[in-house]
Amino acid sequence: FSRKWNRPVHMFLARHVYMPVREAWPHPLPASSAVARVRRAVPPSVAAMAATFFFSSILHELTIVVACHRWNYAVFFFSQMMQIPLIICSEKLPWFRNQQALRNWAFWLAMVSFQPFLLCFYTYPAFAKSTSLSVVSSAANVVAVNATNI
Repeated sequence: FSRKWNRPVHMFLARHVYMPVREAWPHPLPASSAVARVRRAVPPSVAAMAATFFFSSILHELTIVVACHRWNYAVFFFSQMMQIPLIICSEKLPWFRNQQALRNWAFWLAMVSFQPFLLCFYTYPAFAKSTSLSVVSSAANVVAVNATNI
């Protein structure tokens, strides 16, 4: 999805994150190390995809935190990282791969409902803090003006 609507970011991530990780992944390590066992078990494309999602999730979280001046325990980061199991399931599980409608529902539910909810979750406290005094004071002024006119 993102490679079609956000072409510059897709090209940047493909060039600077995905391809370097994919090319560096199969290099041999000592066979006894735990990292070598993981590298043998995980294909380079999956490792590169996970690294790209990780990098993109950090950038998204950082952008939201800076824009909202609020840290929410990396909720946005974890919500984006939860797409990795969904992608792996859609590629590896035959029954899920054949359920195009279910996959579309999951994607659009996350994009249309969950991400805007998270943005509201991040921005509401900052918005409420910046506008609460003006709303309360303007409401008090209206009440005071109405009281003097009676």
